[in-house]
Amino acid sequence: MRGRLLHRGMSQYSRRSLLQHLGLGAAAFALHRV
Repeated sequence: MRGRLLHRGMSQYSRRSLLQHLGLGAAAFALHRV
């Protein structure tokens, strides 16, 4: 039970970090386009 909760927390964190990374990449791409 605890392991499953921990796994869910990790997936949520990784998803957030992935979105943040994609956001940074999109910003850098937009800056390079200008």
